[in-house]
Amino acid sequence: MTAAAAGSNRAPERDPRDNADRRMMMAVGSLALLLAVAASCEGPGEAGSSAVPPVAFDSAFVRIESGSDVIGVDVEVAETAEQRAHGLMERTTLAPDAGMVFLFDERQGPDDGFWMFRTRIPLDIAFFDEAGVIVAVRTMEPCESPNPQLCRSYAPGESYTGAIEMNRGWFGEHAVVVGDRIRVERRADRAARSPSGHDSM
Repeated sequence: MTAAAAGSNRAPERDPRDNADRRMMMAVGSLALLLAVAASCEGPGEAGSSAVPPVAFDSAFVRIESGSDVIGVDVEVAETAEQRAHGLMERTTLAPDAGMVFLFDERQGPDDGFWMFRTRIPLDIAFFDEAGVIVAVRTMEPCESPNPQLCRSYAPGESYTGAIEMNRGWFGEHAVVVGDRIRVERRADRAARSPSGHDSM
């Protein structure tokens, strides 16, 4: 998955379609940059492979408070523009209780969605607000088109500041719904709270 929207504030006098087109072009530009870097790194005989270059991600632990239950998952963190543009592209598998969390510095609009360009596995995504409250859950299918502009955008319909992607069906299997709360904990923060370096759920 890649984040398809840049999330800039909207001016009320502008046509919303103009803003959507501008955000899409910014996302396409980010992907084009990734592919250009890949091309420059190709060795002899590899030209035209259009491989996506690897992107490094930090890791974190996410607690999902659902009713009286607390569910813990290990995630990779996408918080830079490059990381969010790359997302889970070209992954062929994702561990059952692992995922990726996307964090934004500014609130994203209801129409600022995610797409599945070059994403090979079906995913569920939960969008959450500043308080960590889930505002929407969507199921996303891989996009087979080589043209990212032909890939569907999955928008939450609500403003958000973060999103977490898991394997398709994961939220339903764990009864995670709108209104539940997500807390992202950095590994260093968890270790600092626990002298032994371990933290219980």
